[in-house]
Amino acid sequence: MLRVGGHSPWFARPPQKGAPRRVFCFSFAGGNASTYRGWQALAGARAEICAIQLPGRADRLLEQPLEALADVVGAVAREINLLDPAPFVVFGHSLGALLAFELARLLQSAGLPLPEHLFVSACDAPQRRRPLRRVHDLPADELKSVLQSYAATPPAVLANDELMELVLPAVRADFRMAFDYRYRKADLLRIPVTVLAGCDEHDPDALEVTMWREETQRGFKVHWFKGGHFFILDHDRAIVESVLGDWSAMAQSHAVSK
Repeated sequence: MLRVGGHSPWFARPPQKGAPRRVFCFSFAGGNASTYRGWQALAGARAEICAIQLPGRADRLLEQPLEALADVVGAVAREINLLDPAPFVVFGHSLGALLAFELARLLQSAGLPLPEHLFVSACDAPQRRRPLRRVHDLPADELKSVLQSYAATPPAVLANDELMELVLPAVRADFRMAFDYRYRKADLLRIPVTVLAGCDEHDPDALEVTMWREETQRGFKVHWFKGGHFFILDHDRAIVESVLGDWSAMAQSHAVSK
């Protein structure tokens, strides 16, 4: 891992010393930190958006991608712990939600500072995950077709064979990470959990959504958005407001109940 000017490559932009609050964000499989490029302008001075950049993509394109979820979570936990203390929450979409969930679990079990809230987006409750295809083992052309069907990868990237040759190792690593993930019971989280879900992907009473409640001993809430699995690409403002609003509301509720 190469640090440039003291800046950790795990963050798309250097976290600012003295930030009042931070939102650490994990992208979906095959995505990168640019998923959250518009969030800082929407959050303004209310919070610093810290998008996580995994190896093998964007400015880390030439680095070896990580295939084990525990390796990613462990590295990010260390990086967060090196920052100056500030209240924070963790957000993740799809595979990123599993990373966010396991990061919160790791921080809690290690006795490290906890996020004040966990936000999981477009992700089945870990104990109710549906079986996944072995997408990571597909030939390159078939894997590109899968990415095209998801409509989350820019067409210009999909059409660039040389770029795709560089990008696909990270895509495969992400899908393998999701495929290999196995849920294990652990202590309930001592922080609130908010689920964000797409109306076209789940029914309101779907256990894949509601069973996230079983992972926390604190508050629980669900927000619904128009769209399917990648609704995150169309609702930046509403999602940012949901994150910051729930964070503040549940933090105040906890303070009053003490």
